[in-house]
Amino acid sequence: MIGTDCKLMNDSRGRVLVKYCFAASIILIALLVASCAIIPGGKECNAVVDGFMRAGAAKDVEAAYGLCVEDIAREDIENLILRQHQYFAGYQDISMKGINVQYSDPYDYGEYSGEAKYSDGPTMWVEAELVKVGEEWRLLSIWITPSE
Repeated sequence: MIGTDCKLMNDSRGRVLVKYCFAASIILIALLVASCAIIPGGKECNAVVDGFMRAGAAKDVEAAYGLCVEDIAREDIENLILRQHQYFAGYQDISMKGINVQYSDPYDYGEYSGEAKYSDGPTMWVEAELVKVGEEWRLLSIWITPSE
C-alpha cells in the first residue's frame, strides 16, 4: 500500500492564501511601476512626454515644438498635432510603464514607454525616444498607438 501525507487545505485557509497572494502581487506591481520613476532621468523623461501630450491636447504647436530636438521640423509637429488631433484630444495624464536610459558622451539617450489616459475612457500606448541636450531632455521621436 502506498500512502501520502498530502492533505488539501480547507476552503477558508485556501481563500485567505489566495487573498494574500493577490495583495502581494498588487504591491509588487506598484513597486515595479514606482521604480521607473526613481531611475535617473525617468522622472524628467516622463515630464517631457506628458508636456508634449498636454501641448498637443491644447493644440499648442509652439509648446510641443519647444520640447523637441532642433532637428525636427516645426511643420512635422504642426501636422501631427493639428491633423492627427484624435491622438491628443481629451488627454488627461500618462503612466510611465518603462524607461531605459543610456548614459554616454556626448549625449544621454532614453527609450520611454507609457500608457496615456483620456477623458472619454480609452487609452493609448506611447513610445518615445529622448536625448539629453545640456541639462534638458528633448524628444527625438514619439509614437502614439491605440492600446490593445
